[in-house]
Amino acid sequence: MIQMLSVSKKYEDGYYGLRDITFTIARGKFVFLTGESGAGKSTLLRLVYRAEHPTNGTILVDGLDTAAAHGKSLTALRRRMGMVFQDYMLLFDRTVFDNVALPLAVRGVTREVIAEEVDKCLDQVGLSGYQHRMCSSLSGGEKQRVALARALIAKPDIILADEPTGNLDLSNGEKIVEVLHEANRQGATVLMATHDLYLVQSTRLPFVRLRGGRKVEEGNF
Repeated sequence: MIQMLSVSKKYEDGYYGLRDITFTIARGKFVFLTGESGAGKSTLLRLVYRAEHPTNGTILVDGLDTAAAHGKSLTALRRRMGMVFQDYMLLFDRTVFDNVALPLAVRGVTREVIAEEVDKCLDQVGLSGYQHRMCSSLSGGEKQRVALARALIAKPDIILADEPTGNLDLSNGEKIVEVLHEANRQGATVLMATHDLYLVQSTRLPFVRLRGGRKVEEGNF
């Protein structure tokens, strides 16, 4: 489903976010992307989502070279993915409902169906009753859960989650991981970035570990 082949990302200042990364994630798998802050996790997720371009190497999503995706094909590619950004990427001057509904609204889904699906997703992430709250008034943890609900609402083939438990306490973090597990059980391929090694070890799921932009380990605990 996701293949990275000798992928590197070099920024204008000469800094390498990633160096020569190669790995494959099969369809329907739940894989952790782990490593300390600055290891390259966010960069890797943004490359898969095509928010950034690799300097070298090839990224394939279901056999499609993402570098070849432009215009409508890029839109179609991104619609297959649900992305939870570490900095939320919410519309802070809009309501929780508007933010979560966005992926369905741009597809032309009816308001009635959108309202039903928004309610379901907010309940999943523990935010029932938040529909009319302004995103600017939410705590960091609440914003993170809104971002997750938005990523889930269109039932994407791939979920890319960048530290989705980073702003949550232990109890709420566990709930979010369970939401991602349920999406995985329903068929989504999940790639979740986390620096929480205990979480990775306790689940015994596949992982890719980065350090200084390089892959240093891959496997299962």
